[in-house]
Amino acid sequence: MEFDYTDCDTLLNELAELYTYSELDDFASNIQCWKVYADNNEGAFLDFSDEEEVEAGVPLRTATLDKGTGEHEGDCLVNAFLNAHLAYKAGAFQALCTLLMAEICEPFDSGFGAALDAGRESKASSRGSRCPSSADLAESDRRNRRAATMADNEAMRTVISALYHMVELIRNQDMTEKLSAEDSGLSGRRAAFLSELSEPIDHVGQPLLLVLFEMLPPFYTGSSPHYPIKKILLLIWKILLATLGGWQHLDALKASKRSALGLPVMENTIAVASSLPATVINDNESGRR
Repeated sequence: MEFDYTDCDTLLNELAELYTYSELDDFASNIQCWKVYADNNEGAFLDFSDEEEVEAGVPLRTATLDKGTGEHEGDCLVNAFLNAHLAYKAGAFQALCTLLMAEICEPFDSGFGAALDAGRESKASSRGSRCPSSADLAESDRRNRRAATMADNEAMRTVISALYHMVELIRNQDMTEKLSAEDSGLSGRRAAFLSELSEPIDHVGQPLLLVLFEMLPPFYTGSSPHYPIKKILLLIWKILLATLGGWQHLDALKASKRSALGLPVMENTIAVASSLPATVINDNESGRR
């Protein structure tokens, strides 16, 4: 079994990890909207490369038929990285945090008898409409509550996804170093963004990380079952990595502190554990390698 023991996977996989199979309908809708937009503004939606001169009578290569169908992942990541910096430069981070607070303050519908304007009410909301398992309120005092659906957190999912993309892309050191030659301000904006992550949000008085942590108890108690908990946890994880650093940074910091105090540098237990072979434990065996 091959396993790379690190704080996170590749950038492409980490961005893909944010989305679930239940959001396939959203992807289909986004693709259709993109086709309409591209046709109206750019022509063919697969025309990503520069125009090439093709001689008459020369048969087309197979590769030319696949333009825009998977050969541009690197370019997409670069553009996403630059767009994240552009969004932060335009003040999108604080705007997204404000939108998130507005979504948090909007209460969830407390029951079938509640007024329509007293909480979230969606025509797509029903117990048989894409209900997440977290909405299974089995206790007697919660059985009359309607189940949360994907329609109830659509706006919140969009805001958290945008914040996740900004954090994951801007904090990426490899992309920053790779593109610093083209834009000398990337490193400065990265440092400013990481510093702003630890500062209180405008008009809130506490950092985004604490806001996200405070969203967990309402979800657990069932008062806000519509919260996209996976996205919240992933965003918490990325903010912790961005502000505190990963385990390699922690090990280097610990080693420098011990050296400054004249203490021996201890071995990195995580590095040692990552080099050990995988162990499969069965019910009838204590352990088998």
